[in-house]
Amino acid sequence: KSPDKAVQEWFRSEFPRIRLFEELGRPARDIWDFVATSLIDRFDHAILQPEKQAALDGFRYSPGMTAESFVAELKHLCLDVNPRMPDADIIERARGKLPSRMESLAITPSRTLQEFVKNIRGLLRDPEMNPSARTRATISSVSQAPQMVDNSVRANTTQVCDYCNRNNHHWKQCRDLQRDLDAGNTSRLISMMETRN
Repeated sequence: KSPDKAVQEWFRSEFPRIRLFEELGRPARDIWDFVATSLIDRFDHAILQPEKQAALDGFRYSPGMTAESFVAELKHLCLDVNPRMPDADIIERARGKLPSRMESLAITPSRTLQEFVKNIRGLLRDPEMNPSARTRATISSVSQAPQMVDNSVRANTTQVCDYCNRNNHHWKQCRDLQRDLDAGNTSRLISMMETRN
């Protein structure tokens, strides 16, 4: 909601009281003091700050949320607290708001909100990270019509990874690599580097 509309709504709600003050013969200064105080109480950032901070602190990912809806709500709450908050700080504020098994894989590699959305979307599709993805995949695969494309054509199509936004590999490869690196196992990374030469 724009600030102008919010002030207009406030004025419509307070207009009867202002009109009553005029009819009762209150001095213009008293009416103006009432308007100023009421506006400050309603819209002053310092007064609303604790409420906005509590809303941000209490926000968590809930089952059924899409990556887009989670990031949009997080961004909205963060910008309510600090209108100049950069993307990196908004992403960092997601710590503790995502399921623990997704948190580091979604937050750590993300530099922009768009990357953050892609990372969360990829994790939500992963049955190991999101158990409800397995049931959705099973349901959709049962009701899906047979595909007419053979495997050789499908293998040649270029896919964009949801983790790193690069072509020619699938998001599971990035997930497996990240899991290995987190566990201290660098053999997969070394083999990838050897095959490039």
